[in-house]
Amino acid sequence: MEATERKAGVKRREALPAEEALSQPISHPVRVRILEVVNEVDMSPTEFVETGMVPAEIAKGRTAQNLVSMVAYHFRGLLKAGCVEVVSTRPVRGATEHTYRGKAVAYFTDEQWAALPPESRVEISRTMYQGMVARVESSMLAGTFDSHTDRMLAWTPLKLDKRGWTDLSKALASCFAEVEQIKLDARNRLEEEGQEGMPATFAILGFESPKVSRATHTGRG
Repeated sequence: MEATERKAGVKRREALPAEEALSQPISHPVRVRILEVVNEVDMSPTEFVETGMVPAEIAKGRTAQNLVSMVAYHFRGLLKAGCVEVVSTRPVRGATEHTYRGKAVAYFTDEQWAALPPESRVEISRTMYQGMVARVESSMLAGTFDSHTDRMLAWTPLKLDKRGWTDLSKALASCFAEVEQIKLDARNRLEEEGQEGMPATFAILGFESPKVSRATHTGRG
């Protein structure tokens, strides 16, 4: 999800497992991006803006001061909801800068997602997708994406009926739950052994595709 390099000295943090996530709707894309970021690194609203974390379509046309005010408002909203906590403060030009840490990941149940307005779902999906793409691009630029021969990059087109779509959704949910358990187990081992660990990213996608006039071939890298 990082669109730019982190500021020096900002500490990385492991994202919380799904069972610890708050499953209340986070209906603004800026709040989704904030939770994506502060579950990995402690960050202030000013740092969030300066490191380019605000979605581009929202940042466009806004001054830096306006962006910081807007982002700080969403940080306070997440603080009130119990999704983040203040871990440090420091005086900056007559004001107090708060640094936040994530306490919950951006997570929606099917019912909560369905309750959001369609335009909100589109904006949130776009924000999360951009964050995933940024992670892939960063990994490729750093040369880590293909550093393991067993890395996975695959996609395949499907022709599904209603039952097939339901089965696919269940399979994706089961896979994600298993990966979350792997993440939790690894985090516990790393803490016990006092090791930093290897950063990695996992992503799964499942969506209805637009109709095409001819068959699309399976792709795998």
